[in-house]
Amino acid sequence: MQNNAETINRNWNRIIGLVLGGAVLIYLTSRLLRPVEQPWIFLDYVNLIFHESGHVLFSPFGDVLRILGGSLTQLIIPIICLIAFWSKKQFGSAAFALFWLGDSLINVAVYIKDAQARSLPLITDDPESHDWHWLLDHWSLLQSDQQIGGVIYFLGALALFGAIGWVGYLIYQTWNMPNSTLETASDQIDQTRKIIS
Repeated sequence: MQNNAETINRNWNRIIGLVLGGAVLIYLTSRLLRPVEQPWIFLDYVNLIFHESGHVLFSPFGDVLRILGGSLTQLIIPIICLIAFWSKKQFGSAAFALFWLGDSLINVAVYIKDAQARSLPLITDDPESHDWHWLLDHWSLLQSDQQIGGVIYFLGALALFGAIGWVGYLIYQTWNMPNSTLETASDQIDQTRKIIS
């Protein structure tokens, strides 16, 4: 068994990490939800890579899926990470994956809302290559770009606030965790490390 001082130290380390992570999520959420045409944070560069690779991945399945595949992949990857972390009971990491999903949904929403105007800068510098203009026009929904984008934006905001709430809950849970639970968990981690070594 770990001594009580080590157990309390591990508890405080986890709380500090969660508080700092929660603060980062709150800051990034405030940047993403501010009223600008194109909110952008560092995570969006990762989203862009997955978005563009999605066009290639879905290209064998026809034009609609090839064009939709960018946004789909941008959403599927954080969902896969969320499920993977959740299944391994790594809930702090799962909360950050939920935040990532929210960020991706906000990106897709901004892209959808730009379908008629086509004013966002694109990699191709060609407004005719706007994915959501093509898709909504193909589905005869181009006039509804603001409404559809608004729904997706709302879902993204829910995911962002859900991630912040989740981290807050993890902080609360850790704060109120009995020392015996922490000792058992840390002993299990130490035993696993010994087996792996």
